[in-house]
Amino acid sequence: MFQHLGMMIAYGGMSKSGNSSLAKGICKKLQSINVNCIHLKIGYFMDLASNALGSDVYQLPEEKQIDELVKQLDHYLNRHYWITIITIESLHSLTFTQALKTLFGSLIQIVCVDTTLDTRMNRSVDTIENLHTNDTIKISYSIDKIKTIANFIINDNLDSLNESIGYLFEMLKAKNEKLTYQSKVNIQYLSKINLLSHRFVWNAGTILIRKSTREVCLVHVLDDAGEWVLQKGRKNMNETLSETALRETYEETGYHCSLMPLIM
Repeated sequence: MFQHLGMMIAYGGMSKSGNSSLAKGICKKLQSINVNCIHLKIGYFMDLASNALGSDVYQLPEEKQIDELVKQLDHYLNRHYWITIITIESLHSLTFTQALKTLFGSLIQIVCVDTTLDTRMNRSVDTIENLHTNDTIKISYSIDKIKTIANFIINDNLDSLNESIGYLFEMLKAKNEKLTYQSKVNIQYLSKINLLSHRFVWNAGTILIRKSTREVCLVHVLDDAGEWVLQKGRKNMNETLSETALRETYEETGYHCSLMPLIM
């Protein structure tokens, strides 16, 4: 399970605390040093679990919810085996977070974003009444107590977002020697980089069509932009571009296909 994953960074906090901005910022910071990182949302995988079960996964006991979340995450990560770090939000209860921490141990790093009510109210475009209502729901699930078991507590009241990202990044490096090494390698590489055209990476992909209905298959990218894209990927050694296109299509969609001539 999660055999290719080096770290999972999970975020929790009250409404409008800045979880999402911090999670996305750390993901971009890691990508900037050539770490294969992606930002994910727990809610998305819980929806997948509900669809698979044919019923609301949140009606299950939290231990079973964890099992269903792990199944969906494992399936996703097996098909995206190049991903080594994920940032994921938002943790929706204390017991859920405790169960994740027990299950994954040192693989998971819990980040609590601690923000005052005044700061959260200033950020929110919603009414104060709705913010209080959301807080009441979160408190009923002990979200406010996640900081008691968190690996990192980020005070998101005074610091700018970039300062919070930088601070958390340095703490994560202290927990993971590979991040420290990758950061140093990236600095050395950028000082020597020379992007000549003959050093570009070959990619190949397909436009996947179901002939009977003329439906086109697209891949939903789970990042900031949430784009829908065509499946493609890098060419392996000793592989033709046609072989790359077919392999990448299967890896990213689960569909076997055959290549057809393009008639203009």
